[in-house]
Amino acid sequence: MLAKDALTDPNYTLTVDLTVEQAAAGAWQGKLITPDTDGAEAARPGVKPPAKPVEKPGAPQSQSGVKLEPGREDNLQWGEPVNGLRAALIRPPALGSPESAQTKDFQMVIQNVSDVPVRLVADATAPNPRQLTLMSRKYGWAQSRTRIEEPSDVDFLLQPGEVAVLDMLPQTGPQGSSISRNLDTVFFGDMTIEKAPPGAWTGTLATAEMQAAFAAHGLLPKHKDARALFIIWNQGIRWDRTFPGGLIGLLAESVKTFTDSNPTWKTTPELLNVVPRLDATRDWEPRDVLALLDEVAAIQASPIQAMLEHEMQTTMQRGKPLPQQLVSAPWGEAHSSGLRVAWLLDPAAKSYPLGTPLKSRILFHNTGKNAVVFRTRTWRQSGQHKALDGAGADIRISSTSLTTRALLVPFRLYPGEFVEVAAVGIGVGARGDREFWKGAGVGSWVEANEGDVVTFTPDAVSALAPNASSVLIGEDSWWHGFITARLARETPLPMDDEVRRRLVYDVGLDLGTSHSDEITKTFLADRSPDALDTLARRLVEQSAPVPFTGTLKSGSTTFRVTAAQADVAK
Repeated sequence: MLAKDALTDPNYTLTVDLTVEQAAAGAWQGKLITPDTDGAEAARPGVKPPAKPVEKPGAPQSQSGVKLEPGREDNLQWGEPVNGLRAALIRPPALGSPESAQTKDFQMVIQNVSDVPVRLVADATAPNPRQLTLMSRKYGWAQSRTRIEEPSDVDFLLQPGEVAVLDMLPQTGPQGSSISRNLDTVFFGDMTIEKAPPGAWTGTLATAEMQAAFAAHGLLPKHKDARALFIIWNQGIRWDRTFPGGLIGLLAESVKTFTDSNPTWKTTPELLNVVPRLDATRDWEPRDVLALLDEVAAIQASPIQAMLEHEMQTTMQRGKPLPQQLVSAPWGEAHSSGLRVAWLLDPAAKSYPLGTPLKSRILFHNTGKNAVVFRTRTWRQSGQHKALDGAGADIRISSTSLTTRALLVPFRLYPGEFVEVAAVGIGVGARGDREFWKGAGVGSWVEANEGDVVTFTPDAVSALAPNASSVLIGEDSWWHGFITARLARETPLPMDDEVRRRLVYDVGLDLGTSHSDEITKTFLADRSPDALDTLARRLVEQSAPVPFTGTLKSGSTTFRVTAAQADVAK
C-alpha cells in the first residue's frame, strides 16, 4: 500500500509499471514503465501544480515578500504611500524576531498598498541611502540623525499587501544610546532610491513618527483612543518592559464608573464581562495591554476617553523656553516663586476697529531660579475684567457664560520656561447683534466708542481652583497628594532591585523631584507594605520644585478704538 506521506514528501517519487505476458491472438504483450513522477498529491484531479519559475541565464530572481499576520498592519505606524509603497518603523520583536544586542536595532517595514505587483530593488546598481532620526517634539528639532549609505542588497517582487523588511542600520555592534520612553521623543526613518532597473520602484519613503519603541517595539493599538492612551502609558512602563498593574486598575475604575452611570446602556453587559480580567494585582506584558485596550475601545470608547482626561489631569505638563516675541507681553508682577502671568489679546495691536473679535490666551512664565509646579484650568472665562478710558472713567464690560469643560491640569516650569492656556475671546465694542460674534468665541465685550483709548485690565488668574474636587488634593497639600497618586500607579511593588531603582529615577524625572542616592537606597531597603507612602513623604520633603497655590494678576493692555470696518469680522 502506498504511504500517505509519499504523496507529499519531496524525497519520494512515484513510478508505475504494467506487464502483460499472455494475451489474445494479435494483442500487445510486453512491459510499460512510467517515468518518475514528482508531486503526485499536487497533481491530483482539481489541483493545479505550481508553475516553475522560468530562469533566464544571468538574470537574478526577485525574492517574494511576506504577508503580515492578520490584523498586524493596523498596529504599525505607517507613513504616507509613495508610488504604491508605504513604510513603518519597527524593532525586530514587533514581527516576532528576537531582540538584537544593538541599542538601536530599527527596521523599516515596506508594504505594497497598490493593486499590482511592485518590484523593489536596493543594491549596488540601485543604492537606497537610509536615515534614522531621533526628534524632540517638545522643541521641534532633530536630536540625532544616523545615515547609512550601504545598499540593502535586496530584490523583492511584492504582491499587493506583501511586505519587505530592511535593516535601518548595519548589524555591526551597538549604535547610539538606549531607547527613550519620553513622550517628547520620537523616531522616524526615510529611504530614497533614485536609480533602479527598468520597471522597479523609485522615490522616497518616510515612516510616521514612531512611538512606543521601548514598550511595544513600534506597535500601537489600532483604535485611535486606545492608541493615544497606550502612548501615554508607555512612559510609565517598568524597566523590565512590563506595565504596572496600577494602570490596569485605573482602567478598571473607569469602566466601572461608566457601567454604574449607564446600567441600561447596550454595551454595559459586554464591559461587565471584561471587568474581571482587568487584574491590577500583577504586571502586564505590552502586547496584552495593547490587545486589551483595543478590546475595550471596540466595545465602548467612553471609558478610555475618560482615562485620557484622567491622564491629562494627573500627568505633569511641561513648559517651553519663552520666545523673544513674548518678552514684551503684558506681564504682571512676579510672585516670590518667580511665577508671573500675562493675559494676552491676539492679535496684539495698538488699535482695533469697533466690532473686532479678539482671541485671548493666558501665559504663565517662571522668572525664578527654581522649578515651579502649579495647577490651573486649561480654559478660562471671567466676567470680572475692568476697562478705563483715557480720562480714567470706567468702560462697561458685558459678559456671558460659555459652556466649556475645562480640566484642572498640573504644570512644571523650569526657570525661563512658559506655558499657555486658552481663554474666552474679547470683543471691542458693544455686544449688539449676536450673529455678528457667532463663532468668534467671544465671551466679554468692552463697550468702548470710536476714539476711546482703552486700558484693559483682565481678571486675576487662579493657579489652583479653590472649589475643585480632585483626588490629588491630599491632607497636607495638593503636591503631596499629587505625588502619592503618581506612586499609586506603580503597584504592585516590584521585587527586583534594578526595577525598583529605575522606579525612583523615573518618578523623579516625571515630577522634577530629587531622586538622590539616599532616597533610592532607603526605598530599596524598605520591603514593607507602606514603602510607597514613605517614599512619597521623602520626595515631598526633598522636593526640588516650588509648589505654588494662589492667584496672579496680569498686566494691562492699552489700545485705541477706531471706526468700524465692513470686513472687520474676517
